[in-house]
Amino acid sequence: MRSIFISAITMLMALVACQKTDPIIAVQGIGLTTDATVVFGPGSLEELEFVVTPADADFNFDVSSPDCQIRLGVKGSPATVVPQNYALESVTLVSEKEGRYKAMIRDKGESSSYDESSLLRVTATNDAGELYTVTSDYFRVYVQKAPIFRTVQFLQENNKTALDSDHIVNVSTGNAVLTSPKITSPHLIATFDSRGAKVYVDGVEQISGVTVNDFSKPVTYTVKDRIEYTFTLTVEYSGLPLVFIETAGGKTIPSKWEDWLEGSYVTVYNSDWTVDYEGSTSVRGRGNSTWSYPKKPYALKLDSKAKILGMPKHKRWVLLANWMDRTLLRNRVSFNLAERTDLAYTPRGEFVEVVLWVLAVLVNGVA
Repeated sequence: MRSIFISAITMLMALVACQKTDPIIAVQGIGLTTDATVVFGPGSLEELEFVVTPADADFNFDVSSPDCQIRLGVKGSPATVVPQNYALESVTLVSEKEGRYKAMIRDKGESSSYDESSLLRVTATNDAGELYTVTSDYFRVYVQKAPIFRTVQFLQENNKTALDSDHIVNVSTGNAVLTSPKITSPHLIATFDSRGAKVYVDGVEQISGVTVNDFSKPVTYTVKDRIEYTFTLTVEYSGLPLVFIETAGGKTIPSKWEDWLEGSYVTVYNSDWTVDYEGSTSVRGRGNSTWSYPKKPYALKLDSKAKILGMPKHKRWVLLANWMDRTLLRNRVSFNLAERTDLAYTPRGEFVEVVLWVLAVLVNGVA
C-alpha cells in the first residue's frame, strides 16, 4: 500500500510539471526601420519593416488568425478603427535575434486619392493577464494612382517643322491622344515636369524638351519613382501622306521665273508615317496667276527618277495648290476620268500634306 501511494504522488507531480508554461515576454516597443512613408500604386503591395523590443517578445502576428495581435491604426481614430483604403496582408519574422519583422500592406483599390497617417498597434496580454497596447510612430500612407505629371506639352518652339502651335495633352488617365490637322511629322519632342522621377521610352531615359520619339505608332512612357507606372500617348493627324521639304539653308522657294533652288531635301511619308521616299531635290515655284495666290504651287526636280506613293517613276513632280478649287476635287476627278479613256498618257495624283501647311495634289510628269 505504501508503494502505491508514493507512485501516485510521483505521477501527480509529473503532471503538474508538464502543465507549467514559460512566462510571457511582453512587447515593450515597436520601431520602424524603413522610410516612414508607404506609397501605393493601383492595388499595389508595399513593404514596411519594423522591430519589436525586446527581440524575443511574444505576440501573435499571424494576420489570418482571429487571435492576431497586430493591426493597423489611423491617426486621430479610436483604437478599434482600422484603415478603409488599405490592409495588413501579412507579417513575417525577418530576424529572430534582432526582433525584426516585415509587414506587407496592400491598397484595396477602393479610393483613387487618400493621404493619411497610420501606425502599427500590438494589443496583447502580459504574464500577469493584463491587457496592454503598444504602438509605433506614425507613418505616412498615400495612393498615387495618377501620373506624377498630369500633362505633356508639345511646344512649337521645340517642334518647328512638325507643329504650328503648342499642344497640351492630359495624361492623367493613363492613355492620351494628341489630335491636330497640322502635325506634319511623327518625330516629336515632348516637354514635361517629372518632379525628379525618371521617365523612359523603350528603356531610353527621356529628357524633357530634348528627346525625340517616333509617334508613327503609340508611344508608351514608363515613369519610375517610388512606384512605377506607364501611360500611352498616341498622335493622330489628318491621315494624308506627308511631303516634307527642307530648303537649302532655309531659303525661300523662288518663283518659276527664277533658277531652281538646289541642295534641298524632300521626305515623303505614307499615311502610317512610314517613309515612302527621301532624297535631295531642286525646288522652285510653279504657275503663272496661281503663283500670286496665298496657297502656292511648287515644282520638284529629283536627282533621279523615283516612284512616289505608288505612282510611276519620274524625275519631275508638281505640288498643285488648287487654291481656286474650293472642292479640291476637280483635278483629281479629271485625272480619274482620263484614266478610264484610251488617252496615251494621263498624270497620276495623290492628296498630301506639305510642311508649308499646304494641302496639295502631288502630280507626276507635269512640268
